[in-house]
Amino acid sequence: MFREAVARFAQEELGKHVKPMEASDKFPVEIFRSLGQMGFLGAHFPEEHGGAGADFTSFCIFIEEVSRVSAAIAVNVLLHTLMGAAPIFLVGTEAQKREHFVPAIRGEKIVAAGLTEPNVGSSAADIETTAKRVDGGWRITGAKMFTSNGPYCDLIALVASTDRAKRHKGISLFLVDSQAAGVTLGPNMPRLGIMGAETGSLTFE
Repeated sequence: MFREAVARFAQEELGKHVKPMEASDKFPVEIFRSLGQMGFLGAHFPEEHGGAGADFTSFCIFIEEVSRVSAAIAVNVLLHTLMGAAPIFLVGTEAQKREHFVPAIRGEKIVAAGLTEPNVGSSAADIETTAKRVDGGWRITGAKMFTSNGPYCDLIALVASTDRAKRHKGISLFLVDSQAAGVTLGPNMPRLGIMGAETGSLTFE
């Protein structure tokens, strides 16, 4: 029943976006809100945190059926949910969950995962983006690239080094407002395929 419902929604509601999205290589961000309103983005998260209370298999079925219609939509939604919203749910405070996680699975806030870098790829132990504690918070310096949902994100789940000598043990995860001072979202980066799966650079100064 669930698979049939997802398949029908994907074909009827998401399918109409595919041709214009692939022609323009621009992702229609209203898709996030539509999927959030249907409960798909939070399918496998607990009801007390705004989810649907289903299991992870249900989320996998959802991604499978979306993928049949559009790889780009599936990629963007998968990364927003599992690498963007999920870390907030897993390690965020209750206040952060209310302010950021719940809107993310409703599709009201789009979360990008800032991991891949120009010089080290996705080797987290070698990342060059640093975070240093300063009065009033943290100062982050560095750059990310090929960041899915990066060009239009509201939040960034950012991986940064707080102690490079410790390599992977010196890595921390920060939740960054994309409109914060010193944060620059780069434009969509050209790719050879999966048109509409926008990726961009992120710069922190």
